[in-house]
Amino acid sequence: MTRPFLRSKSTLVVLLIVLFGSPAGAQSLSTSYLTNNNSAGAMFDIKASAGVGVLNIDDFDLNCFTSGAVQVDIWAVSGGGSFIGHQDDVSAWTLLASTVVTSSGIGTPTNLGLALGLQIPAGSTQGFFIYLLPGGSVQYITRSGAFDTVIASDGNIEIRAGIGKSRGSYPAAFDGPNFGGFTPGSDARAWSGTVHYSSFAPAPTPGQAPRPGQAVFDVNDAVNANAHRVTTGEGGPYFSSIDQGSAFVFHFEGGGYQPIALLYGALNPLSATFPGGIGQFDIGGPGVDPQGLPVNIGVFANGIAWSQATAPPLNFDALFFTNTAGVLDVGIAMPPFGLPAGTVLTTFQAAILSSNAPFVYISNAIQMTLD
Repeated sequence: MTRPFLRSKSTLVVLLIVLFGSPAGAQSLSTSYLTNNNSAGAMFDIKASAGVGVLNIDDFDLNCFTSGAVQVDIWAVSGGGSFIGHQDDVSAWTLLASTVVTSSGIGTPTNLGLALGLQIPAGSTQGFFIYLLPGGSVQYITRSGAFDTVIASDGNIEIRAGIGKSRGSYPAAFDGPNFGGFTPGSDARAWSGTVHYSSFAPAPTPGQAPRPGQAVFDVNDAVNANAHRVTTGEGGPYFSSIDQGSAFVFHFEGGGYQPIALLYGALNPLSATFPGGIGQFDIGGPGVDPQGLPVNIGVFANGIAWSQATAPPLNFDALFFTNTAGVLDVGIAMPPFGLPAGTVLTTFQAAILSSNAPFVYISNAIQMTLD
């Protein structure tokens, strides 16, 4: 399934940043403003360099062909990844912002005045589509060579050559012709503009971190105390929210076709620890049972909860399973809770089995709050 961007939890993200992290400083990177071509839109990739933490793409300056007022739509590939392979598929994209600005004209930066805060984990790529309407055009350079070559870098991010897009059906030109890159012998289009970005100084996190390939858990695009997503691999606990009557969107990663026990309880970092790489529980307690598990936890499966204080009912299938690729995405609709916004519902944490020692891994924990 297509995993949605974190949109409704912007207030939560800002609060976490204020409480636990501070900006490491706004920075910017520009490509050349000396251009030779234009079209209604431009698609290109931005890659965060490895080892620099999580970068937030905040704003753009454009090199616009048209003077006067122009509407600018900023799209991003949903869930991250390159634009390549999605250039004609509107369902693969999320509209981040739509704004009307007064163009400064060709060769001069036109700032959009946005505060996107779109995160790109270290070493990851994010595809963008910048589209102007009605009648506006984005400047770029038609240059020899393939697209996806680096046209600007500063050690933190790389801006890569992409393609131009002709005007298509409203609201976006996804069905418009592509210029450059995909036709043999055609030249790439190097977008002209400036990327404004920032990063955040990480705060210590006491909770279990996700372990790629072993135990990764996400719900509705959770963030930790640094306002960083699960994909960063930082320590937990993580925090997410759900609207009244909407769905939990659970995402698990582990070994191929492995059982998952989804547990819940009150948030309590380091409630129990296990040796040999198994990990730590951040829910339940205080105290542990004779097996070393935290007390006051339950099992959640298919929308049915079972408390460890009583025996499970007969024929109760308490386990989820990853697919052969080691991934499971499942949405479970919940009825209206009838509780005020801001109520903490519970904290989830998964135990994912493995075919190799230590045979079980504990995932990061995620506390759920009602929007």
